[in-house]
Amino acid sequence: MCPRSIAKLVLLSGAAVAAPALARTTISPYLEVDQSVFAPLSGGNEVIATTTVAAGIDASITGNRTQAQIDLRVQRDFGEYRGASKAVTASGLARVDYQLVPHTLSVDVGGIATRTRTDIRGNALTTNNDNFTNLSQTYSAYAGPTLTTHAGQLAANASYRAGYTKVESTTPSALPTGQPTLNTFDSSVTQIAQASVGMKTGVLPFGWTVSGAYAQDDASQLDQRLVQKHVRGDVILPLTPTVAAVGGAGYEQVKASERSALLDANNNPIIDANGRYQTDPTTPRLPYYDVSGLYWDAGVLYRPTSHTSIEARVGRRYNSWSYTGSLSSALSDATSVQIGVYDEIDTFGSQLNNGVAALPTSFTSVQNPFSGQYGGCVFGGASGGSGGCLASALQSTSSEVYRSRGVTGVFSSHHGAWSYGIAAGYSRRNYLTPGSGVGSTLNGVSDQSAFAQAYFSRKLTPQSEFDTNLYANWFKSGILGAPTVTSFGASGTYARSFGNHLSGSASLGIFSADEQGVQEAVSASALLGLRYRF
Repeated sequence: MCPRSIAKLVLLSGAAVAAPALARTTISPYLEVDQSVFAPLSGGNEVIATTTVAAGIDASITGNRTQAQIDLRVQRDFGEYRGASKAVTASGLARVDYQLVPHTLSVDVGGIATRTRTDIRGNALTTNNDNFTNLSQTYSAYAGPTLTTHAGQLAANASYRAGYTKVESTTPSALPTGQPTLNTFDSSVTQIAQASVGMKTGVLPFGWTVSGAYAQDDASQLDQRLVQKHVRGDVILPLTPTVAAVGGAGYEQVKASERSALLDANNNPIIDANGRYQTDPTTPRLPYYDVSGLYWDAGVLYRPTSHTSIEARVGRRYNSWSYTGSLSSALSDATSVQIGVYDEIDTFGSQLNNGVAALPTSFTSVQNPFSGQYGGCVFGGASGGSGGCLASALQSTSSEVYRSRGVTGVFSSHHGAWSYGIAAGYSRRNYLTPGSGVGSTLNGVSDQSAFAQAYFSRKLTPQSEFDTNLYANWFKSGILGAPTVTSFGASGTYARSFGNHLSGSASLGIFSADEQGVQEAVSASALLGLRYRF
């Protein structure tokens, strides 16, 4: 959580938290068998048939103390023709919030399992076709307590979160001649501790908060470490009943360091079978990014209603100008929108872990019916909330520290038999690497990505429904000569239940991946599936 988010929790504290109207628990394990066919329309010459056997569980809990949703699926693909996938993959998303002491002490747990783009410079069609590589199995999970309390007019918050992210052995894409091989992410442990105390507007003519945080990310590759710590003060000064001036200033230190790679007899780095550099534990830790000093930001907060908030800030941070902002609005009980503009120093592990922690505890799963994987965004469930996106974190499994800047927007709505959502965003990574050595390839390089995703679902009868999923992605690496990659996809699924336990589905899809300088790969897909719920 960024410093301004801590401040907002205190400055706007005191708002009522509505308890769920109805306690409900649903736990539904299942077994599923699917038959898929993948036909290349361009960029391939072989039709592939694949049988998939999957086991999973869908669970949701809505109660006075517990808000949770867990979707987990493990599948095994059996290819019937040469070139078909024969892999075991896992996909899942979980968010749990348990109130140990209502409105005072809670425990938050979350996690994700998905396949991730390995290298931003390559294609990654997320179907069961092994002809398209550049995908890595990725896991990320976290847990930690949050304390919220009051002492008279003072509001206090404190939290701690520990997380772990792991990327299994990767299959990088074939790169154009002359493109360098990059170190790939392995695993990391992320820890964040933060606390704040303040007073809301009303006791004084302004609200105020003093906050502090410590974050550390320890990665296995080259024993890399990123440490961020800060202390700051924030104020909110009402100008009108709906407009307030906001601002804050403080001191922070951001420091990244790593050890040297093991070298062979010719002083070349030793690389394992997964494309990762090996760490030389005898070498000292070498700092390569160290920024410390005062930083500040100021802006305006507009709250026309209790359900809508718009904030924009500009300031100086990381030795340059920094722009952040947010918009959140509950247009109705079932319709909401959220937009965020961010600027942070991150790693792949910390950005993915923080992204999962920011997702709602009730969400609509939007998955590729042919691979079972998430499309990068989830949308709010029927109980409200807009949702959230992990697409910026999942653009590639980079092993380096980077400055992450961008914007993400999510819209979600449920009306009667209809449910739909739209998300889009842009992200830019400025890599912060040593000026020399094995990590210097990305020194001064900036990667960019953009995405859009949409889903539409319609309940046709009490036993049947139809949904459509659409996505588009654009990836551009700043490495000289690297190709630009674009991808598009659309799928539609009709599902029907036969009694309380058995259901069937039929899906059609078309997917495209276009790597600059390489023939565009387009694939049409069809699926028939049968699921038994216990």
